[in-house]
Amino acid sequence: MDIFVLQLRRLLLDYAQDDLYAEWNALYSALTPIHCAAGQRLVSNRGDICFLAKGVLLKTQLETITRIIQADQLIFVPLQSNAIYFHALVPCQLLVLSREELYRIIEVFPRVVRVYDSLLDVWHVQSNERLLLLEMKQKSARIALFKQLHKEACPYMARKDIANYIAVSEEYLRKNF
Repeated sequence: MDIFVLQLRRLLLDYAQDDLYAEWNALYSALTPIHCAAGQRLVSNRGDICFLAKGVLLKTQLETITRIIQADQLIFVPLQSNAIYFHALVPCQLLVLSREELYRIIEVFPRVVRVYDSLLDVWHVQSNERLLLLEMKQKSARIALFKQLHKEACPYMARKDIANYIAVSEEYLRKNF
């Protein structure tokens, strides 16, 4: 777990204006490590924040993959579920901060809200990756960008899922992937 905690600390320091040493100690004690086997759904509560330390998760709404989440990214579990789920594509290791623990930390260290807001902005930008990919006119460019962005996921995703994710036919994908 220690290496995963160091990865998370590195990520957080990029969005903090100073070291936040006391805040980090409170956060560290509130983290819960979770293992998610391939194919397993991430069990989390609404409002939790997860740090994907290792592996690849698929964010789905109903049966549609809406996002591919890779290692070193945060996951903000929505307060309104709207049939949104996170499934492990490969075995995953996560660190989870519950909403209740976050509120407890913010009560003691209110400046943590600034870091939270910055990281939530990053989550929203990363969530738009698929939309940017779909805006590309050339199918071949979409395939090339998908391969570049999701090297870790490609070998484990079904062709049908990749084709749906980048809005090309399975036949086109088979010929050009």
